[in-house]
Amino acid sequence: MSRKTVIICVLLLFASGLLSGIANAEKMNLVIKSYVITKTGTYTPHTPIRINNDTDPLWASYPGRTISGYDINGTGYGPCIFIGNCSQLFTVQNCFVHNATGNYSSEYYYSTGIYLYNCSNGTIRYNNCSGTSDGVGVSYSINTIIWRNNCTKNTDGIIVYTSSNITVDENDCQQNYNGIFALIVTNSTFTNNTLDYNQMRGIHLDKSNWNAVTRNHCFNNYYGISMSSCLNTSVLSNNCSYNHHGIYTIVDSENNLYQDNSIFSNSFVGFTLTFSRNCRIINNTFYNNNYRGIYFERAVRFIVVCNNISHTSKYGLEIFSWDSRYNRIYYNRFINNNGGLGSQAYEHENTSFWNASYPYGGNFWNDWISPDVKSGPSQNQAGSDGIVDQPYQIDGPATPKDYYPLVWTHPSVPEPHPPSLVLILMVLLGLTCIVRRNKDRFA
Repeated sequence: MSRKTVIICVLLLFASGLLSGIANAEKMNLVIKSYVITKTGTYTPHTPIRINNDTDPLWASYPGRTISGYDINGTGYGPCIFIGNCSQLFTVQNCFVHNATGNYSSEYYYSTGIYLYNCSNGTIRYNNCSGTSDGVGVSYSINTIIWRNNCTKNTDGIIVYTSSNITVDENDCQQNYNGIFALIVTNSTFTNNTLDYNQMRGIHLDKSNWNAVTRNHCFNNYYGISMSSCLNTSVLSNNCSYNHHGIYTIVDSENNLYQDNSIFSNSFVGFTLTFSRNCRIINNTFYNNNYRGIYFERAVRFIVVCNNISHTSKYGLEIFSWDSRYNRIYYNRFINNNGGLGSQAYEHENTSFWNASYPYGGNFWNDWISPDVKSGPSQNQAGSDGIVDQPYQIDGPATPKDYYPLVWTHPSVPEPHPPSLVLILMVLLGLTCIVRRNKDRFA
């Protein structure tokens, strides 16, 4: 192999390791930027603004259909800025809207800092909305961007109602009753928002389908993320810590994915799923939650795979009630849950599967890692196989078991994954070197 080829291979290995390290660090730290908009510079005092449609003559006062740089006090009026029935591009930016009070009669007059009704193609960005019923409100609208606003000390920081294709990104919603509230919303994204110190919910989705809740920072709320009657929603890479409930899903929620979330030090339960079906909980980290790491009640056909569940004061995972059935729990790591006072998990009935089939195994339990001197589906053949010879007993009156508890602390999902581009390049380089060497040999 030539020196040049060796150098290329080394560089590829270094790049692969560097990218992997960056990805792992990002996953573990989940650093979410907080874009706090403060009242800096000079705002121009302005009376509340009301635009009723695309042809409203008032648009002529705002070049480029951009409302920018105003200080608007909505006391006694209702909304500070109202835009309705508009489909052409428009922007509301760099405004300080506050104290929107005094009128709750309809969508047209709701006491909101910035309110869009029946609009599309609007952008709301870099605004400071405080002391209102809702900081930013959007209803009956599509294709709207709500980006980098500061919404504090409102009833709802941001509320979206009966809308679709809404982007809610990088907003700072703190010290409200709810940080973000979405009702009957579809095909929308809620990403990179800071949702801390809200009295009730960091973010709540109700009757909302086909949405993505991703990389939000939810600290010190009653519920970090809560969902009700939601379908086909992805909850990915959020940090839900120091709340009462980390992630809380109830009532007719189905086909949702919860993956790569960090759920730490919540005072009651890290993750709750009730009255729901066909949900997947994959590769999340549950650490130091007080009452339960994961709690299921009347939840059917869920999958819990490759999660780290540790240092819960009581059970790391509890499945309660006979209505929870046909569930699969495997390849999870249970470490130091329940204070060493028995099993780390509980199931009221024996209606779930706590392991995959042999030889893939079940879960890792750090209080049950030996002996491993036998193998086979019945663990009665000579030779170790990475599976503890005796089942792990789950607490509960029906005495459920993990029949194939894992010895190793780093289990992996047995499904095949496509090779990385770096690996493919390395293989191709290796084959090229072999061909060249053989060609030189027989030349």
